[in-house]
Amino acid sequence: MSTEVLTMLGCTATVLIATMSGFGWLVMRMDRKFERVDERFDAQARELGDRITGVERELIEVKIALARLEGPPRRLLSAR
Repeated sequence: MSTEVLTMLGCTATVLIATMSGFGWLVMRMDRKFERVDERFDAQARELGDRITGVERELIEVKIALARLEGPPRRLLSAR
């Protein structure tokens, strides 16, 4: 083989290796970023769940207080 062919094969192999390495680096970096975003999303979901639970409890307390204000249903007065 001539020197030019060997040089072209070496350059091609180097470019392919560099491209594959760059792609691998990009994939690993994006995976790390997605993990961080997933962690933040999970934290926000937990916080939202806690807030919804608090609203449910408060709504139950309001229902109970309203029922106490209304009292038992009134009965018809009997005529004497």
